[in-house]
Amino acid sequence: MNEAELRKAAQIFKADFPIYAKNILSVVNKEGEQVPFRLNAGQKLVHQQLERQLKEQGKIRALILKARQVGISTYVEGRFFWKITQTRNANAFVLSHLAESTNSIFNMVRMFYENVPHPAFKPNLSSASAATLVFDEINSRYRVGTARSTQTGRGQTNRFVHGSEVAFYPQGADIVAGLLQTVGGSGSEVILESTANGAGGWFYDQVMKSLRGETDWI
Repeated sequence: MNEAELRKAAQIFKADFPIYAKNILSVVNKEGEQVPFRLNAGQKLVHQQLERQLKEQGKIRALILKARQVGISTYVEGRFFWKITQTRNANAFVLSHLAESTNSIFNMVRMFYENVPHPAFKPNLSSASAATLVFDEINSRYRVGTARSTQTGRGQTNRFVHGSEVAFYPQGADIVAGLLQTVGGSGSEVILESTANGAGGWFYDQVMKSLRGETDWI
């Protein structure tokens, strides 16, 4: 691409996540092949709902009661990678219920970064650990953690928060309350997803309230 083509592509990619994902992100399919990230029907539906809320409210607060194998976690990780690599001062934090799941999520994010096909869309990685990617040039970072205590995730301001399998968190209400205290206002996104874990607990209660229209969460 020449400079004019890069500028045009950058404008398109920044405005349209499905197009960005297809051209910039890679995932591993069920056959073990590395392929472009093309959103499936379930991911497209989630994307439409989130973009509508962002446009109407200026922020995202979403609960996703999910089926297995739809790729909701993949969608959220891709979405947040899209956001933080194109935005200054934008921290993302992902909290999972098990260390194994946390590692899997972080490996997915590392794969996103390592396979970005053009340096124009790949900010310099200034440092990395087993749970953090740091992009100092744009003052952004991507962190993951495991829901072991109510203090997990605190210590930095986050613009983007993904809670994975929230219905399975120990002390779920306290952990989520602590996470929400780290989140900024306008333009911030909190996406909490989980498969079902019985009739009870913070996630169950919040989903029921949302379905009755009693909260700002969709």
